Amino acid sequence: MTNQSKTIIFSVFVVIVLVLAFTALRMVTDNPGRVVENFYSQWISSSNPLSDGVYKNNKYLSDNLINVIAQTAATSAENAAATDPVLCSLEKPSSYQVNWKERNDDVATYVVTERWNAGNSIETVVNLKRFGVLWKINEIVCGAPVGGAPTINENADIESKVAAYIRENISSLSPEKEVLGGKYYVTQLAFIGDNKEAVSYEDGHIAQSATFTYSITEAGDVVINSFVLDNPTPKAPQDNLNVETQPQTNN
Repeated sequence: MTNQSKTIIFSVFVVIVLVLAFTALRMVTDNPGRVVENFYSQWISSSNPLSDGVYKNNKYLSDNLINVIAQTAATSAENAAATDPVLCSLEKPSSYQVNWKERNDDVATYVVTERWNAGNSIETVVNLKRFGVLWKINEIVCGAPVGGAPTINENADIESKVAAYIRENISSLSPEKEVLGGKYYVTQLAFIGDNKEAVSYEDGHIAQSATFTYSITEAGDVVINSFVLDNPTPKAPQDNLNVETQPQTNN
């Protein structure tokens, strides 16, 4: 066999391997339910998914969600009591179940029900987005306890309330307003810890990201104490005024 023939055979072999690998990847990532199943299995099987960097370059996650989880990972390195941004709890569940909620051509929503041996459970909403032919998890929204059962993560109900408040009031909270008649909507929320959260939002024309702090009054109202854009648009010199804003509540 000549060297040219060997080269041709080797090239064909490499092409076949690449095609099979891509086919296997697509079989997993073109099914949103399977994406959720595989990612949660991968996350829970890790002894410490944040410090192990399970989220880094993860084929099941969008770049946006990877960045959000990275912010939480940086905080959890300093705060051992930080809530897991994927499991929405301080401890891993003993079991979980993935259920389809809705799906269209470009987005899909699944609900992950996590359960613990003590009978506690919590529902987490997982939103996926299609990127070309591949589905990726683009947002994880922590939910409330199922059936009124107490949750291991005592902050879950507060986080759910804050998330709902931010989604409803993002336009008034944003220091920079919508353009070209657009309307801001939240694309990602992640609780960092210590009453601090990261949010990404857009209006169909411009995308923003910010970090905010909040508190809860004795009456259970959400108060936004600060809201700072990650990359604010530079202001003209005459606009650089120090303006004091009052905390916004949901009264």
